[in-house]
Amino acid sequence: MAILQTQIDTLITEVSANKETLALNYSVGGLNGIRNVDTEEDIVKLQTILDQLQCYDLVNYADTYFYDLRREANKVCDGVTTSSTLTTPPNITNTYFSRILQSLTTAGTGAGIDSGFTLPSRSSYNFVDVTLVGYNRMTMGDGSKTEECYWSADSGTTAKAIISLVVGDKLYINASVLGFAIATSDQIEIILL
Repeated sequence: MAILQTQIDTLITEVSANKETLALNYSVGGLNGIRNVDTEEDIVKLQTILDQLQCYDLVNYADTYFYDLRREANKVCDGVTTSSTLTTPPNITNTYFSRILQSLTTAGTGAGIDSGFTLPSRSSYNFVDVTLVGYNRMTMGDGSKTEECYWSADSGTTAKAIISLVVGDKLYINASVLGFAIATSDQIEIILL
């Protein structure tokens, strides 16, 4: 069966996402004084695979070359992904760092849309970052409801200051500030340090 461009594009997306997860883990480790040489090597390997996939020639390359690249990517990503077929990078939580990927629970175009995300239990929230996957990092209200997203403890009525965040606070999105409708098929990525 001939390799299709869509198969290559899918693998590029999946390898890229896994490389990003490894790089993020490596960066967080670095912040905590941990240097992981194996992770460094895996990041380089995934970048090499990405470079080869982006130059892949459907006409002149044997199909086995694609399968070799996919097999190598699976091998490198073993333990990073939730399965050996290179799926979405998993949620990561440890003492220093949490990365949570979650689908939105409510669609809409207005302001104060409940994202469905509630802050989990942590010893502190020194850094909070929210990205609407496929778009950009979102501007976050710090005691204000006028940015792209904000945190609230009272069903979105009052925005909380970031320094005051506690377990159970909920994330609300202002689609009207984003300038486009959000859907339940959209995902948010939350980084907590």
